[in-house]
Amino acid sequence: MPTNTQPTSPLSRLFRPDPHRELFRILADSLADGVLVLSPDGSSILSCNHAFLLLTGFSRTDAEGLTPIELFPGEPGEQALAALTADWPSPDLHLEDVALKTHEGQIAPVDMTASLVG
Repeated sequence: MPTNTQPTSPLSRLFRPDPHRELFRILADSLADGVLVLSPDGSSILSCNHAFLLLTGFSRTDAEGLTPIELFPGEPGEQALAALTADWPSPDLHLEDVALKTHEGQIAPVDMTASLVG
């Protein structure tokens, strides 16, 4: 017979570590290239890896608290985000010289390859 018969609060699921997210983070952190995971509509940052943090100078908490438009500022950033959220003619999308804002406020041109996941 179970010893703990207390009902589980649905909110408790929010505070348990997600093993899939942790596995993704471990795998992504082992990559030499920066990895940034955006929500399907491009409105929020879901995750990033260690190489991305080194490139930008942000802490993981700070980076994941930003919006994509804050990381990719101005009209070039808006165009890049629009391209990322549009329908792609192939499974991958490659963008060159995308303006990426660093923690110090500098703009670093980066090349990006985007892939749909899930």
